[in-house]
Amino acid sequence: MISEEVRARIRRLYYAEHWRIGTIAAELGIHHETVARAVGTEQFVRPGAQCRPSMLDPYKPFIAEVLEKHPRIRCMSPVPP
Repeated sequence: MISEEVRARIRRLYYAEHWRIGTIAAELGIHHETVARAVGTEQFVRPGAQCRPSMLDPYKPFIAEVLEKHPRIRCMSPVPP
């Protein structure tokens, strides 16, 4: 995980200075895939995009309550008929 300062520096070198990913990686001493991820982080993020709710959301309070009462409970697979 890289800091926001390093991410900003990578993006500046890539977009403003037009350095290649390999050159940035060598200069900063980090892996080239890390540089590629930092460059493409916001490439496919839509502003205002929302995550859809999980199917588990209605049951989360119940699950939390059961786990609080029984912290060592284990999951069991359904018993075949």
